[in-house]
Amino acid sequence: MENDRLLALVQAEKDALLEQAYVMEDGRRVFRTEDGGQVFDEFGQEVGAMEIDPMMIPDTAPTWETYSVPFNEEIRLQAERTQILEYQQQLDDAREALESGDITKAELEDLQTSLAEDMPDAVRVQLPTDHPTAALEQAAEVSAPAVTTPDISDLQGFAMPTPGG
Repeated sequence: MENDRLLALVQAEKDALLEQAYVMEDGRRVFRTEDGGQVFDEFGQEVGAMEIDPMMIPDTAPTWETYSVPFNEEIRLQAERTQILEYQQQLDDAREALESGDITKAELEDLQTSLAEDMPDAVRVQLPTDHPTAALEQAAEVSAPAVTTPDISDLQGFAMPTPGG
């Protein structure tokens, strides 16, 4: 949900800048760099001098440097979203394995360790500080080897049933 919220904010910021952007005859919205040497369209593609003279873009229009901040943040957030969705699939697969009851204690511990290690940072930062997976990370930062298998069962929104339960 946090990723959705941030994506909406970034999209609103981009939309506001696109409203102020210079529009070429073919409909592309473009941004000149601060040094005036290059022009980029709203998709990050450079527009050559054969297509547009950078000086045609008024000084009052947003620059590429201004637009590139939310543009690049959207790319980052989309990648983060992909990681979150892939992790959610791992959790769903783990739940199915647990619900089937055909999992040994050793396999469960391996699964919990794997899920803790694969957890995207965007999910990890949402964990309460007293969560076992958060404690595992703190121990790793101190360079102490992890001695316990993290328990992800109380991760809100991702609770998993216990074997046979």
